Amino acid sequence: MDSKCLNNKVECINILKEWSCSVVENRLWNDYEDIHIDEIDSCFEDKNTWIEAGVFLLENLNKVIDNNKFDGVLFIPLSYSNVKSDIPLYHQLTAELDLTPPSLGIFPKENQLYLDTIKQSKYILELSNYIGMSVFFREEREQDVFFRILYIKK
Repeated sequence: MDSKCLNNKVECINILKEWSCSVVENRLWNDYEDIHIDEIDSCFEDKNTWIEAGVFLLENLNKVIDNNKFDGVLFIPLSYSNVKSDIPLYHQLTAELDLTPPSLGIFPKENQLYLDTIKQSKYILELSNYIGMSVFFREEREQDVFFRILYIKK
């Protein structure tokens, strides 16, 4: 990650603290409240930074939430496909990214909708080992298009 972004680390953590407190206090996971990484810092607007920046921000989100009660999750939307597709390898991820930057969310560990979403997704061992967190892939067909997303959690 570039040095400008690393210099803003304290500011990023403060934004994550403020946002996560609001989500928890107001139970905003019910409204699927998330924060896109480029809303945290404009240095994350470059698509080439999205994966590394998203993981960096998720690691820091996990430092400011109660990990006994909540899971921080990184959502990485992938480009749509007209056919069912393979799960991309780490070095292919940037090319597979959608136009929307990744975002972060917080869910209570016992939230049934959250648990169902993870259960319906495929655990990706290779990406999980590479990133050092649990990575799940979900692909859903709507009409003639497959929507694809990665979920990353601690």
